[in-house]
Amino acid sequence: YSSNKKMTRLEVVNALWNYKNMPGTITSNKSSNEDIKTNQDYIKTTIGYTDLGTSTYANDLDGIIWAYQKGIISKDTKFNPERICTRAEFIAMLYRLASSPTVSGTIPFTDVSSSSWYYNAVVWGYQEGIVKGSTSNTLNPTGELSKQELAIFLYRYNSLSGNYPIRYNLNGGTASNPTTYSSTSSLTLKSPTRS
Repeated sequence: YSSNKKMTRLEVVNALWNYKNMPGTITSNKSSNEDIKTNQDYIKTTIGYTDLGTSTYANDLDGIIWAYQKGIISKDTKFNPERICTRAEFIAMLYRLASSPTVSGTIPFTDVSSSSWYYNAVVWGYQEGIVKGSTSNTLNPTGELSKQELAIFLYRYNSLSGNYPIRYNLNGGTASNPTTYSSTSSLTLKSPTRS
């Protein structure tokens, strides 16, 4: 476990999918080659992503489809699965996961413009106590999201519903691979002053 590891967009989407207990998508049997082909076709024709058609991502397609169907990620031509996710992108994903509630008010972050595409997500995240900033007046929205920050933001997001502790395997295990996944393993966090 490397808390400073930078998280790719694919890892972030799958972390959210795992956080929501891997809800079903258009297929029921992820190990079936036919289901993988169905997922690949859906991603290409419905979502429009042209960079996920290889078998490299075959086991990750359910999470991507789920995130698209929930409005967490949007229709585009590329998903860029290996690109590092920014802090703003992840905050926006959490905001969408929370159904994009209406927000008003201000934030103390001088590096977040009210015209930024992620402004409402940051306002929401700040008001809900999910994001506190890199400093008292900066967020570093274009900074690369680390595994530690993902865990902290998810922990704080989880607290909105009063759920403690969050149980999640950040090492990429799946329910179908019990050697790397434990439904009883819990994540213990030491919350930093800022994030």
